[in-house]
This record gives sequence, C-alpha cells and structure tokens, in this order.
Amino acid sequence: MSELRYLSTRWELILLLASATFVIYNLRVCISVAVLEMEDDLNWSESQTGLVLSSFYWGYALGQLPSGWLIQQYGAKHILGCSVFIPALLTLLIPIVSQSSFGGLLVLCTFRGLFASGTFPSCYYFFSNWIPKTEKTKMVTTVMGGMYLGQVTALSISHYIEDINIDILGTGTAIHGSSCIFYLFGLLGVLWYPMWLVYGVEYPEDHPDATIEEIDLINRIDRAVGSSSSSSSDAKTTYSAIIQNPFLNPDVGHSDTDTSSYTDIDTSTTGDRDGGVSGHELLTDVQSDMVMSKVRGRGIGRSRG
Repeated sequence: MSELRYLSTRWELILLLASATFVIYNLRVCISVAVLEMEDDLNWSESQTGLVLSSFYWGYALGQLPSGWLIQQYGAKHILGCSVFIPALLTLLIPIVSQSSFGGLLVLCTFRGLFASGTFPSCYYFFSNWIPKTEKTKMVTTVMGGMYLGQVTALSISHYIEDINIDILGTGTAIHGSSCIFYLFGLLGVLWYPMWLVYGVEYPEDHPDATIEEIDLINRIDRAVGSSSSSSSDAKTTYSAIIQNPFLNPDVGHSDTDTSSYTDIDTSTTGDRDGGVSGHELLTDVQSDMVMSKVRGRGIGRSRG
C-alpha cells in the first residue's frame, strides 16, 4: 500500500469517536462536582445526594444489553449520536428540574444514563468496521484516552465555573455555580452532534474520501482473520475456555478501572463537606486512583501469561 500523506479516513473516524468519549465523560463527571453546591442550595440529605449520584448508573447499567441489540439491528451511527446528544439535552435541564422536583431529577438522571449506555457498544461496533489489526492498539487507546481527558477536563474546569455568576441580559436573573457547569457541558454535547452527523460513517466503503488502498487494508486483514477463525469454528467452546481466554483480561481490568475511578470521583466530591474539596486535590486523587486501577488491570493480564 502506498504511504498516505494525509490524515486517513480511519484516523478521522477514530478522532471523532475519541471526541464522543470526551464529551460523554464531561457529562458524567460534571454532576459529581456540582452536587455539593446543589446539596447546600436545595437542603438535600446525604442519602438524597447519594441517590442523585447513583441514578445515572441505574440507567447506564440497564441500557447495556438493549443498546447492543439496537446497534445490531439499526447500526451504530445514530445510536452513538443519540447516546451523546440526548444526555447533553437532559443535562441542560438539570438546573430547572432540580429546583422543582427531586423525584423528577432522579428520573432525569436515570434517563441520562440510559441513553448514554450506547456510547461504548457503538464504539466497539466501529472498531470492528474500521480498525486494521495492525493498528488496533493505537486506535483503541486513542478512543479510550478521550474518556480520561474528559474526566480531567470536567474536574479541572468545573472547580472554576462554580464561582461564576452570569446576569442574563441585565435582568437581574443570574445563572451561577452548578447551573453554569451543566449549561457549559450540555452545550458542548449539543454542538458535537451536527459534526458527528456530517462526518460519522459506519463503513469504510461508504466514506466518500476513503481510498481504495485504505479500504483494501482494512478488508484484507478482516478476511484473513475471518478465514482463520472459520477453520476452528468446529472447536467446542467450554466455560473453562471462556474464563481462560486472554481477551477477557482487558474486560476485567477495564471494569476495575471504572469501578475505582467512579467511586473515587463521587466520594471525593462529597467527602469533605466542612472544608470543601479543591479542584486540584480532587483531580490529583482521581488521577492517582486511575493509575493504580490501570496497574491492577495489567497485573491481571500478565498473570494469565
């Protein structure tokens, strides 16, 4: 294959996916920072605060299997678009709903998680369509890097946005603190959506700028992998083989990472109600825990070797 002298269409698509994970993690994390001010302003108890923080994950957990089924039936482009766009719209409504109904806020946050649950199943669908085996490591880590960049960005920026007060057109009605956080990151997701509609393409063959050489690179490797897997299709799959499968190790490590990072984010923001938590301290703690989670995940993988 001739050397590509420009950004290839597969890398263009990968960067779009990375931007999707960046945006969705901004939307996930922002409420973890804003919840302290909301708790004080709305006189929530600690149990109510815990319900608000956990409600996103109720919907997120419930939506995993339905998301995979919808992607198989209807494709991933619009599922991914909706999994970012709709949570962004719902994020914009959080300041209004939280003032009127606590139960309504829980329902809203649950639906944020439900619609956001399609993000990573969609990304994996695009991985199978677009990524050559020889570039899998670089491309997958680029997409996954977007989510950690989103966490760091939301935690860093939200700390400063909390102190902002905006007078709406001189009317005396102010948008302040936690409301500004939701409006900023919600608007980011809304602005991302048109870009995805224009440039997101499910298959290399459908991309107007994909070269024959690039399409052949992706499909040639796919066919080679498919032929090798079909030759062993008669092998009987057992539960022991599934457990010992090396491809299971990244899943275990990723689950460990998610559990540690989300628990740390939600507990760090609510753990020091008397003195408050600075953005720098919170960011440092979360980054440290994410690094340790990665180390634990890699340790699982090596133990199989």
